[in-house]
Amino acid sequence: MSRHMLVMFPLLVVGGVALAYGLPRSFHARLLPWNREGIPGLALAAAMLMTWMIPNALDSATESLLVDALKAVCLVVAGFALAVSMPVAGLVAQLFFVWNSVMMLVYAGVLYQSLPTRLCSAYLIDDQAQTGLYLVCFAVLLGMAWLGHAWCRLRFASSSGPGRRSR
Repeated sequence: MSRHMLVMFPLLVVGGVALAYGLPRSFHARLLPWNREGIPGLALAAAMLMTWMIPNALDSATESLLVDALKAVCLVVAGFALAVSMPVAGLVAQLFFVWNSVMMLVYAGVLYQSLPTRLCSAYLIDDQAQTGLYLVCFAVLLGMAWLGHAWCRLRFASSSGPGRRSR
């Protein structure tokens, strides 16, 4: 379960990000009218990521090759949507998306750790508890990484702004 959620999921999302960065800028420009302020893309990514956090969806993906392929496509599309949307989204929109993602991961992680019954029939209870701990750790790292990104973005914007005097 931990390999499924903490290795495969991020790798597929990173694959979508790589796909987005591999496409020409003209393609990204054509997406801008449908992705105002990055909100539609962030909403799409959030919906796809939330869907595959549902234990029943994970079970279906382990039992059916078709559902597993659908999961892979969804996660690549989510990564693509994130790569296209985060640069055009303001910090408030990014904060909303990242905060909700972090809280979803924490909630799922605590749930996986604390429930005495298996949520996914394809995985053992010990693996479920271990995955829960790793999800909480991953959530903390994700939140800290975004905070570092936001701090650098704000610091760079304030140091190169129009009101800045050179010494």
